[in-house]
Amino acid sequence: MAAALTASGAQAQAAPFEGPYAGPFVGALEHHFYLETTDLQTGDTDGRYFRDWQIGGGGMAGYDLAVSERLRVGVESALQIGGGSPEAFVNGARYQQNAQFGYRLTGKVGLLAADRVMFFVKGGYGGDRFEIDNQANVADATNWQHSFVIGTGAQIRLDPRIELRVEYEHLDTSSHAFFIGLPIRF
Repeated sequence: MAAALTASGAQAQAAPFEGPYAGPFVGALEHHFYLETTDLQTGDTDGRYFRDWQIGGGGMAGYDLAVSERLRVGVESALQIGGGSPEAFVNGARYQQNAQFGYRLTGKVGLLAADRVMFFVKGGYGGDRFEIDNQANVADATNWQHSFVIGTGAQIRLDPRIELRVEYEHLDTSSHAFFIGLPIRF
């Protein structure tokens, strides 16, 4: 049994950033929407983004596989809460998207820059759920925003099981985020 544990430990050291993981993350999470309004008197149309940054966080779980000495591929799912709740006023009436929660399903490709550092890119699909305050009667207001997700970041091994992650993530039509996470391998 001791030999099996030693061999397993040696394997973990030989292939960093491999296997299942889960952990928390926290950071700055911006939600946004684009609103086009028409002036009823002039007929002029104007559009712009409305944004709000707040603290957000959540949890991630995934699996990374070593396909070569320096290349990793993986999959990840994440749930997040918090973040900004942007609002707009249209002719004095309020429209706001109050953030409730979001999900992300992504694939990941990582490149080891050193035994303890991996840079990665990820892409996939996700969505954000909002509670809508639509006093302005905005047409096409919806509680869900779904689209593609892209992201990039780096992970640093603090020990064979615990890593520190910094990343940027973008869900098209809905959010931007800068997160710090703590993936724990098991």
